[in-house]
Amino acid sequence: MIIPFTLNHQQVYVDVDQDRRLSSILREVFGIVGTQSCCQSGHCGSCLVIWENKIANSCLIPMGSVLYTDVMTLEGFKNTPILDSILLVFHQNNITLCPYCQFARILSIINLLHETSKVTETDILETIETVRCSCTNYDALQDCIANLTLIKENYD
Repeated sequence: MIIPFTLNHQQVYVDVDQDRRLSSILREVFGIVGTQSCCQSGHCGSCLVIWENKIANSCLIPMGSVLYTDVMTLEGFKNTPILDSILLVFHQNNITLCPYCQFARILSIINLLHETSKVTETDILETIETVRCSCTNYDALQDCIANLTLIKENYD
């Protein structure tokens, strides 16, 4: 089945079985390796994408559902003020993320900042919990996200 969709602001077409999962297509067909494909059950969060303006586990999305929709991966935010701000705040606060979670974790923060007008502590905690990894200190990560919400107007 030929499936047209928008990937990182570009119209793409892929000829695949409609039951194949988006996470594997992103990696195998488009070479987007930042979107991990670990648990295949939606529990770990390492496969996060922004699908139709909502954060979603790409390992749970069959390609038939992607037809004529919008998908964003972290690669779609390359060289943008929001990504640059996140990376700068992480660097300033010595936050390091492992290769397993870094793309999904940053993408979930981008989604939070774009989709939430007034970010609460609960929003921040829910964002942290979308990716199951303990490679960094959650308190420090929470502080960094809170700092990012304060400078949010710089990249809106």
